[in-house]
Amino acid sequence: MKRRIVLSGVSVLLVFCLLVGASFAWFTDTEKTGANFSAGVLDAILTPENPNEEGAIDYTNLRPLTLAQLETSFQNGTPVGNLEDVADGYLADNLPLYFHKIHIENAGSLPMRVSLSVESSGPCSETNLPQIVENGSGGVKNEGKQAACDNSLADVLQLLLYQQDAEGALVPVNCSDGTQAVVWKDGQAVTYLLPETLAAGASTDYVVAAWLPGETVGNEYQAKHFHGEMVVSAVQPDTVSAEEPSEEVWDGESVEPVIPEGNVYKIATGSQLAWVAQQVNTQHDSWQDREHFSNKKLIQVADIDLGGHEFPGIGADINYYFGGTYDGQGYSIKNFTINRPDSATGNYAGVFNYIRGATVKNLTVSDATITGYNNVGGIAGYVYGGTVENCKNYATVQKVIGPSGGAGGIVGATGVSSNEITNCHNYGTIKGWGYLGGVLGSSINTGSYVSLSISGCSNQGAIVPEEGKEEYAGNFAGHLEDYAEVDGCKVLDTAYPVIVASGSSAGIEVLPAEQMP
Repeated sequence: MKRRIVLSGVSVLLVFCLLVGASFAWFTDTEKTGANFSAGVLDAILTPENPNEEGAIDYTNLRPLTLAQLETSFQNGTPVGNLEDVADGYLADNLPLYFHKIHIENAGSLPMRVSLSVESSGPCSETNLPQIVENGSGGVKNEGKQAACDNSLADVLQLLLYQQDAEGALVPVNCSDGTQAVVWKDGQAVTYLLPETLAAGASTDYVVAAWLPGETVGNEYQAKHFHGEMVVSAVQPDTVSAEEPSEEVWDGESVEPVIPEGNVYKIATGSQLAWVAQQVNTQHDSWQDREHFSNKKLIQVADIDLGGHEFPGIGADINYYFGGTYDGQGYSIKNFTINRPDSATGNYAGVFNYIRGATVKNLTVSDATITGYNNVGGIAGYVYGGTVENCKNYATVQKVIGPSGGAGGIVGATGVSSNEITNCHNYGTIKGWGYLGGVLGSSINTGSYVSLSISGCSNQGAIVPEEGKEEYAGNFAGHLEDYAEVDGCKVLDTAYPVIVASGSSAGIEVLPAEQMP
């Protein structure tokens, strides 16, 4: 398949260090000191021909603050003497410096996607640091011994991202999930991907703040250090992709790698969704090389139009499954087909063919036809210890053979673990041979440790079994084991006369169209 990202063009290392001096005390009042960019604005001029730049930026005399106090201390100018500090013997030379500005410019001829992160460089070689110890009365004192640098601020330090508005005021940079963007937190680097492509000749500015949270940092962190490198990286799209709009229609072949922000991947296009499928589905001899996206979060940030092409689906089987969290954020994946009617490739079919220990939520699937041999679902073909919530399906779902397995508007079949389907709604047609259901095709029972909870779900889509196979079809589900707990669910009275083909229909209400959600 054609690769849309053709090179990882530029990495700019901006070397910085953080030093907390011994000659200050913790303050709980709002800081009034100025915080100028005393080491200058760091210019990251990104070109393929000039891949590395270095510039020192120092954050000094940091003090534990609340987030509000940190933001109040921001001033884009020369430091101003704080009267309280001067009275306590802390002169202007020892004022804390919390903020530095980074100027990022694309000096090349092609657009770039830019990310910011931090790499810890570990303890420095310095050993003549003051030894700070408790003084026995709730404070600390300088014992005069020489202490070695141990990078011990790493676990408590946070490096936050801000920008300035038109008036120069400090504005937090937020991720798509509403949390403030960081490049270092909890002793780990976090990658932040700039939300917009940086056009050729364009530039942008960020403010990086060093923060010691006042609620958690005590006197024991005085005279401690952190040393690391700010990394500004750029990947350059090729000329073709640069000319296409961001809300592209997938061409059926392109695969675009997604640069994560820490453990968060933002999915905006069909080529990026195809990359996710490629990562999960690619066969590896060693299980350690397989990508399940476990403990990772994928966030869809736009409607994705797959251009009427065939989509492979994400996951393949029990060995190659999606194991992370996919949050559609209410967006849709639309205009595609999945057509795998043979037993060799079609045992699991859906936008997510096979999920295990995963969550798929807030996603709509529309204008699609999903056909499989077995275990076919509008959202997920097979769920093994997973959760599907707040999803809608308008696609036609078809199972070509039966009776084992199932086909459902939301989930084809659930496996031998704890599974949940919550607040999901089907409007698509379900047809074929096997256990057919508007919400779920079939549940499987192989032991007492299996559980299934379905709540707040509904079906308004038609159920169309093959002639002579009506006994396997249900308005809500084809087959429900006794362990399934169903609550607060609804089905349209004209969708199909039987609520559940086999199993209990408790917790499912049959309603006319005007009373359906």
